Amino acid sequence: MQETILISETMHRLALDKARNETSPRGPPGAMAAPISSFEQLRFEELWDLLEGGLMAAARGAKDMAKAGFDDVVAGLSALAAVAGAKVEQVRLMILERLNRYLADLVDACLALVRPSILVAGKTINLKSVAMAQTLQLSGSLEASLTKIAEFVAEGQLSLTVQYEA
Repeated sequence: MQETILISETMHRLALDKARNETSPRGPPGAMAAPISSFEQLRFEELWDLLEGGLMAAARGAKDMAKAGFDDVVAGLSALAAVAGAKVEQVRLMILERLNRYLADLVDACLALVRPSILVAGKTINLKSVAMAQTLQLSGSLEASLTKIAEFVAEGQLSLTVQYEA
């Protein structure tokens, strides 16, 4: 059975909040790089704010506004590279880590909406398996990853194949 889960603005907001609260602004886990400075942390949070704005714009169907926000993030990383040098890579990885957390939380919220059982002709049939029909692969390029994410978010739904068995 094919099931389409509509992704609400609230689901996006909750996933973004969770990603912000559950990822460390100090760098990706296991990173061997020196901790980032307060300046770099501030820039990271400013860039994430722009990214969140772009993601919410995409969720509302405003692709042009989303692209403008994402372009600002890429430009901000370039500007940071000019003053922070090698630290910009650590900030980029932190952004990707938080994006991955956001996407994982968003998918989890969608999966939580799948019914554990259905009633057919008075008989309860239990969930056997769920498979996602969509894939989203983030690349090493932040700009390319943001474009893919914007398309996924703007689509506003997650397609699942759900199997139930008696």
